[in-house]
Amino acid sequence: MGFLGTSASALTDTNLVLQLSIIVILIAARGYARRGRLRSHGLAMTSAVLLNAVAIAVVMVPSLLLGAKALVMDPAMPLSVLSITHTIVGGVSEAVGAWIVLSWRMGPSYDKCVLKSRVMSKLLIAWLAAAVTGVSFYLAYYVALHPA
Repeated sequence: MGFLGTSASALTDTNLVLQLSIIVILIAARGYARRGRLRSHGLAMTSAVLLNAVAIAVVMVPSLLLGAKALVMDPAMPLSVLSITHTIVGGVSEAVGAWIVLSWRMGPSYDKCVLKSRVMSKLLIAWLAAAVTGVSFYLAYYVALHPA
């Protein structure tokens, strides 16, 4: 049992708290960008992408692999749809976020990153959608279906 009082493991609960923290970082990063503090924005985004990459590798991929049989057996089940949606939206969000961060860090000029601002706005929406589907899955699976 995890520390949030559900049937989730401590690792899963830690991931939930981490994901909510990442959302706070993303919102702060948007604020930095709006105030013209582009270096702070870039560093916050880099932190969010790196933290999320670790969470994906350590928690989400193993969880997806453990539940893959259920997804294949009944892909139309609401939890399966939620999981598949979360995986696709979250995976694309992480990949695009990594591309933006890498192009910022490896690019010859930080000014070129400003050209990606429209992509970044859409990315924030996608990342929030991934967070909502992830939290929804947590609540449906660990609170509604398997209460502690």
